[in-house]
Amino acid sequence: MKLYEYQAKEVFKESGIPIPKSILIHQEDELAQAIEQIGLPLVIKSQVLTGGRGKAGLISFVKTKEDAIFHVHRLFNHEIKIKSLLIEQAVHIKAEIYVSITVDPYMATGLFIWQQVFCLPLRKVESILRYLQLHNQKKSFVNLLICVMV
Repeated sequence: MKLYEYQAKEVFKESGIPIPKSILIHQEDELAQAIEQIGLPLVIKSQVLTGGRGKAGLISFVKTKEDAIFHVHRLFNHEIKIKSLLIEQAVHIKAEIYVSITVDPYMATGLFIWQQVFCLPLRKVESILRYLQLHNQKKSFVNLLICVMV
């Protein structure tokens, strides 16, 4: 199952995990109300089921209403046909982590993967997982986590 960022944040909010104020918009004319409710600065996040949104220019940090209008227009007219944008309060980030829950086919159990962003690139984590699968390694998650975080 894949979730859009806004869907995952709804789950966090329902579980009592604090999240920044945000509003999901589906068209450009909804931006003014979102800015009024959230304030500036803010982050405009394309809701697409793909990684690397920041590097692809699909996330924009804006400080002014004019910049927000420009980026919302740009994103809604992007070639990948973005259907919704998460307009989110800009917050100071102390730490950021990547979290994934998947199935470990060798151990026949759930596998919880996390990494602190900038600690190890996700592609490195994926290459380690592929290596373990190709070599039929039946390492425990704890051993894998130690390997990944070193």
